[in-house]
Amino acid sequence: MQTDVEKARVPGGSQPTLFPLGQYSAPPPTPKAVCEAVGLNWFAAEKLFTEGMLSFDPNTTDDITPAQSTELHFLGVLVVAGCAGTLLEHLLADLEKPYSYRLDRMYYDWDNQLWSILRGDEDVQLNFERWLDHLVDADELETLERLREHVEGAIFRLRQYHTRLSPW
Repeated sequence: MQTDVEKARVPGGSQPTLFPLGQYSAPPPTPKAVCEAVGLNWFAAEKLFTEGMLSFDPNTTDDITPAQSTELHFLGVLVVAGCAGTLLEHLLADLEKPYSYRLDRMYYDWDNQLWSILRGDEDVQLNFERWLDHLVDADELETLERLREHVEGAIFRLRQYHTRLSPW
C-alpha cells in the first residue's frame, strides 16, 4: 500500500463531505449517470463488479455515495482509456480497495511504476487557510461572506445528518 496516495481517497459512507464544495457535496448520482459521464458502457461497469474491482453492484444500487461515484469514475476512466486485463490489474495492484481515488489528486508515475500524489494538494486545509488569509489581506469581504454562508450551510447539514443518526 502507498500511504501518500491514500490522501486522494474519498472517504466511504453516506456522510456528506464538507470540502471541496461541488461534485462531492452534490446530490448522489446514479451508476448510469457516472458511466455516461466518463463514456463507460454498462457492460464494462457490470464486468468491473463481477471481476471484483468495483465494490458495489451497479445493477442493484440506485443512488451512490460520493466514494462509490469516485470509485466508478476512477475505474471507468482507466477502462475507457484502454486499460484492461493485465494492464488494469497492474495499475490497481498497489492500491487499496475500494478504488475510490480522485484522479485530480494523483497520477501514475510510469518510470517508477507506482501511483503518486500530486504535490501542492497534500495539505488542503493549509492551502484553504492561506487562501482565507489572502482574501483578508485583499479586503475581499464579499467573498468571505459567501464562503461563510457555504460553511454555515455545510455545518447545518452535518448537524442534521448526525442528529438523524443519534438515538438521543
